[in-house]
Amino acid sequence: MKNKYAQFYTLLGKSGQEKEDLILSYTSGRKSSLRELTDKEYNALCASLRKAVMGEQPYIPLDNPKGDTLRKAIISCFHTMNRPRPAIAAKEWAEKMGVGSGESNTKKPFNHYTNQELMILLTKARKAVEDYQTAIRKRLK
Repeated sequence: MKNKYAQFYTLLGKSGQEKEDLILSYTSGRKSSLRELTDKEYNALCASLRKAVMGEQPYIPLDNPKGDTLRKAIISCFHTMNRPRPAIAAKEWAEKMGVGSGESNTKKPFNHYTNQELMILLTKARKAVEDYQTAIRKRLK
């Protein structure tokens, strides 16, 4: 009989991470064992881990409250600038803007940025709000 978790252990070996830490992080501390995962959670974990091992995207836990808060702050900046559909505008801007500058500029889908990268994007968004407000003030003079 084939091991039910063979796929996970193969990917885990390639990732170099600890099993329990990976599961705890992926489930935001709710579960620490493969047996506790539902089939849907297990399959999603394996898919995410496979993409991380293949270099397609970084590993992103199911729940990332800090990342969600940072994304909402970026969207709020676009709301402040009276952009139509601020969530979509922020997403498109972040994917176009990227993190860094020049050749070291990293561009990826909005939900794939790490918390550190989101902080950089938030700084850029706040700067954009400042520039927007300065331009409005100049027009009113």
